Amino acid sequence: MAILVRDVKCYTIDISQLKALLLYAEQDIHDHDRQATAFNLLKAIITRKLIVPEINEVMEKVAELSITSELNYIRAQSRTVFHQFLMEYPLGNTLEKHLGFYNVLKSHSGTLLITLGARLVNDEVPECRKMVAECLSSMLHKLPKADRDPLYEIIIVWLKDRNNSEEHQRVKDHHLFQVLQLLLKVCAHCSTFLKQKENIESLAVHVQTLLAYPHDWVRLAAAQFLGFVLSAMDIECLSELLISNKSGDNGYLCSDPVNAVKSLTLDLCDQLQTNGIKSDLAEQVIKNLVFVARVLKKIPIKNNSNETKINLLWLTKRMRKVVNTEVVENSSSVVLRTEVFKWIAGVGTALDVDTILPVLHHLLAPLVREMITTDEKNAPLRQLSKEVANLLKKKVGMDKYTSTLSKLQQTLSVKRAERKRTRTQLAVTDPEMFAKKKIKRHEKKKESKKRKLAERKGTKRTFKKRKIVDLEDNSEIM
Repeated sequence: MAILVRDVKCYTIDISQLKALLLYAEQDIHDHDRQATAFNLLKAIITRKLIVPEINEVMEKVAELSITSELNYIRAQSRTVFHQFLMEYPLGNTLEKHLGFYNVLKSHSGTLLITLGARLVNDEVPECRKMVAECLSSMLHKLPKADRDPLYEIIIVWLKDRNNSEEHQRVKDHHLFQVLQLLLKVCAHCSTFLKQKENIESLAVHVQTLLAYPHDWVRLAAAQFLGFVLSAMDIECLSELLISNKSGDNGYLCSDPVNAVKSLTLDLCDQLQTNGIKSDLAEQVIKNLVFVARVLKKIPIKNNSNETKINLLWLTKRMRKVVNTEVVENSSSVVLRTEVFKWIAGVGTALDVDTILPVLHHLLAPLVREMITTDEKNAPLRQLSKEVANLLKKKVGMDKYTSTLSKLQQTLSVKRAERKRTRTQLAVTDPEMFAKKKIKRHEKKKESKKRKLAERKGTKRTFKKRKIVDLEDNSEIM
């Protein structure tokens, strides 16, 4: 059709036919499969200079497409057609209107600078940041100097404000860290400092709030200072206050012991997140939580109908939840499990048998799961779990340990069988959900294979026989 319009000059196209052709062209420029045909037809109409008012509306859409299209070659084709339209078609009084479409950059340059500038700083995709930078560079290059200077003033104001806020935050971070380091030095070298109860209480309460600080090195220093404060406290006195639910003399955790100890415990547990916690911070948190366990050891567990009541069972369940969270959300990391296992070892060492027995089930549960794994990457964690279990066995005795371990293994086997049966039944009860889960499992397997191949790249691949799970570890565990 484009060839007929352009080359067959012996036939005169009437207005109604031309309108029909423009209607087809207008529809086709938005169809990826027919855009080339539409552009060729428009070029032919422009070349023949066929006059029809509707062509102005069509060319306005072509001009918009030259900017808004996501495809480079479509934008280029649109610009070529529109340029031909401006240069060859008799526009009359509409020329200024069409030229004005490309002259809006000056009036919108400030808005574009702020919007694109924010995207340049905050966008997480490097390719997007690169394209935004090219767009800003092109805009600044096209604008005359008189229109560029106000934009530079906006940038200077923006950078000054940002630099001031960032500098203020850096000063604040540095100040906090230096003050905390000073406190740590004083605690380490001045034994009488921790005996000033009123001053220490005020400092410790404020430092505890820094456990929510965004920088981990501030949180680490805060946890270390609290460790010094806790080590200087009278555990027996604090335990008695918790049992009687009474306020004591001035001192950290003493004015409102139940709420204060609970708040501290929750703040410490909140540090044990799966989003890349540093091992040194996790280790210090665990040391502080061992102190909490020693404080809670005398609080009765039986007949505890009040869910807000804090005791050793409550704390042990929270630590077990930390392990489960890491297993579910970030199984490739072992930092939290390693530290929680150390906490279990600390509890097993610091507390007596009568205190451990009521919580033995919850102490052993996370250990059993690791003891029966066969993944070689978790071999150090598996060995640690066996050593901690062996410590508990020596503490509570062979009979109690063996019976608890057997119950846990049986419970674990039942849960796994139940999950397997549920997955099998899901294929019948909910085929769509079963298919989605199956696809998800396959995707995980693919990612796992890719990761393993990347780890083995450059090394000779070896195959090992599946190991038989040994819970005894040279007869040390059972």
